[in-house]
Amino acid sequence: MKILYIEDDDINLMVIEKMLKQHEVETCKTASDGKVMIQSHQFDIILLDMILAPPKMKELNCSLS
Repeated sequence: MKILYIEDDDINLMVIEKMLKQHEVETCKTASDGKVMIQSHQFDIILLDMILAPPKMKELNCSLS
């Protein structure tokens, strides 16, 4: 399973990467990097930090539309 995880907190990134080590996990720390990944790759699941600042979330909303 190919998973994209968008998270700006290093500790949360580390925990999720360890929890999902049996899967193919791509990570990024910003919404703009997430947008690039979404546009250039196919993912089965996208997990994201819902507390990313609103301007950053607008970038993702546009790419998911």
